[in-house]
Amino acid sequence: MVCHPKEVSKKNVWYLDTGCSNHMCGDKSAFSDLDESCQDKVKFGDNSIIAVKGRGKVSIRAKDNSIQTISNVLYVPDLKSNLLSLGQFQEKGYEILIKDGVCQIRDSKFGLIAKDTAWLWHCRFGHLYFGGLKALQQKKMVNGLPHFDSPSEICEIYVVSKQHRDSFPKDRSWRTKQVLDLVHSDLCGPINPTSNGGKQYFITFVDDYSRKTWVYFLQTKSEALAAFKNFKVLVENEVGRSVKVLRTDRG
Repeated sequence: MVCHPKEVSKKNVWYLDTGCSNHMCGDKSAFSDLDESCQDKVKFGDNSIIAVKGRGKVSIRAKDNSIQTISNVLYVPDLKSNLLSLGQFQEKGYEILIKDGVCQIRDSKFGLIAKDTAWLWHCRFGHLYFGGLKALQQKKMVNGLPHFDSPSEICEIYVVSKQHRDSFPKDRSWRTKQVLDLVHSDLCGPINPTSNGGKQYFITFVDDYSRKTWVYFLQTKSEALAAFKNFKVLVENEVGRSVKVLRTDRG
């Protein structure tokens, strides 16, 4: 089933987001159970910070009209779009597989949940929103980019696989002035199939000032800290400076 924005109210639409670390909902009435004692804040990619006013369970209608319950959802009143975290689903045993130009989502029993070529291009372009992908296709700016009107819904959880975000600010209030003032890091995986060396994960370190990038392949996610320590020793000995700030998405 394909869900079009004109046919469904925004408050009932859920977007699968590969960048956020938690499920989030801006509609209080959607919660079947809500613990309002949970107070926190979430930070987005544009550095905006929004208050969290609770955590609970949300019931979502699946493709077969059954009601599916999503737990550990943050209540964020100022959120414009409801978000489901891909990382949170992976932690619960779902598997994301990209193969032969198709992105598939499977449950813990390896049953197919979703299959959509649009997802592959979404990932290739750094989670670009689908309006942007459609514009690239219409202007014939990318060879091989297929035509699609909207991404396919993920059957079990009734979501449209696209992401919206605010525009990035033209100027940053703070810029790095030297190497290692700020290092960005991201962890990716598990990857299927594994690398030739049997690695399932990789972690990147990007120096904000020079944009130089280091990549380490990992057998398990728990090796990330050791990789950072090795990276830190390497670069600090190389340039004679210390890493001041490490920025991650807690992935």
